[in-house]
Amino acid sequence: MLKVLITGSKTYSNKIKIKNFIFQLKERYNKNNFIVATRGEKQGTDKYIKSNVLDFGLSYGEFIPRHKKKTLYSLMPNWYYEKSYSGKNFFIRDNDAIKWADLIILFCNQKDFQSIKFFKNRAKKLNKQINVIIE
Repeated sequence: MLKVLITGSKTYSNKIKIKNFIFQLKERYNKNNFIVATRGEKQGTDKYIKSNVLDFGLSYGEFIPRHKKKTLYSLMPNWYYEKSYSGKNFFIRDNDAIKWADLIILFCNQKDFQSIKFFKNRAKKLNKQINVIIE
């Protein structure tokens, strides 16, 4: 099963581009042969990815920070969640998501390009296929 992580900046707002991208994924792969995950953010790219993936009836999962409660779509085991808050939890979450993924797609605005620098660098170190869509 192909594991696709799609995420990006919290301010990304091109809903049409995201919807078209998800539709193309659906057309390219058998819906039973891939899963799409996000970082579970409530705004921006992750919000639009989640709604479109679920609307198309595709498999969906989330990587949320360790200090939060497990959600219906959480991909990590129960013991991973409800830890003490730490800023490092976001980096741990991102690192776990990158390790999990076979393919990483990042949507971002030109002005937010620096916010995805960690993702790009970490994905390259782990030899992950990564595509950045900048607007």
